[in-house]
Amino acid sequence: MKALRGVACSVFVLAFAAALTGCANVAKWLPDSVKTSASGAVAERSLASAAYRLEVSAPPELRTLLITYLDISRFQNAPETESITPSELDRLQAAAPAQAKALLETEGYFNAEVNVERLAADASSATASPLLRMTVVPGPRVQVGAVSFVFEGPLQAAATNNDKSGDAKTLSNKTRNLWALPSGQAF
Repeated sequence: MKALRGVACSVFVLAFAAALTGCANVAKWLPDSVKTSASGAVAERSLASAAYRLEVSAPPELRTLLITYLDISRFQNAPETESITPSELDRLQAAAPAQAKALLETEGYFNAEVNVERLAADASSATASPLLRMTVVPGPRVQVGAVSFVFEGPLQAAATNNDKSGDAKTLSNKTRNLWALPSGQAF
């Protein structure tokens, strides 16, 4: 009797744990006859997915950067099971200019102008989806005007006091020589 009670308790715990993993996971195990509604039609997704096309107008090297790293670009090719809702598309469209500007700043374009507009789907095509058009005017690229190294603290004190090992001067000179952005180079 105690063994039967232990088995029943184990089955209950496993069933409870399975229920906690979410009802969405249970649906994939159900036969199609259970998935149908009372009228016999197969149940559809409650939220429509947002299908869209993205066009990025920017210089080629920046276009590649944006298409690779912008969320709005990456979600465009998500599988249908992970597709986004229309409200999520609105959010991505609103966030895209700021995200694009941040990416462009990594390349030295600190005054970029980014605009994203949504154009309606072509009414003549039943399968057409809306077009999001991103226009990028990068502006001038920042160039390094001057480079100056100022060492402070123990390193500076050792370098100016001619430390016996010479390590402080060697480190200071090595740092200056290894600097990768000399004057006049693009940021």
